[in-house]
Amino acid sequence: MMAITPDGTHAYVTMPDDRRVSVIAIDQAPTLIDTPPAGIEGQFYYHELTITGEPRPTIEVTAGALPDGLVLTADGFLTGVPNTAGRFEFTITASNGIGDDATLPVVLEITDTSSTGSLGSLGSLGSTEFAGSLGSSGS
Repeated sequence: MMAITPDGTHAYVTMPDDRRVSVIAIDQAPTLIDTPPAGIEGQFYYHELTITGEPRPTIEVTAGALPDGLVLTADGFLTGVPNTAGRFEFTITASNGIGDDATLPVVLEITDTSSTGSLGSLGSLGSTEFAGSLGSSGS
């Protein structure tokens, strides 16, 4: 008899003759699905990519280039302090020797610190209008 775990990563095989159970790891090709958020020049950046596969895939930049100051670890952490603003296009590839490699084209925007000011981007705070009259009271 054989049973496979719901996530498909392991199979359990029973041997009825001698009451043994074997556990078999099932290899899975890598997947890499993610959209790293934009960053700000001169500010710490950290993003963990979503990677699946068994054995655990390693990843690397295979086309284009990361912004200066950022690194991509083999475990999928994009981190560092970008020191150049701009639009950066690169491809990340995940591989583990099982099936096809997974590729992810990335467009990462790094904004200039001067465009956000010292407090960062606050967006629109809106405005308040006052309608009516202001009068004085008292004697």
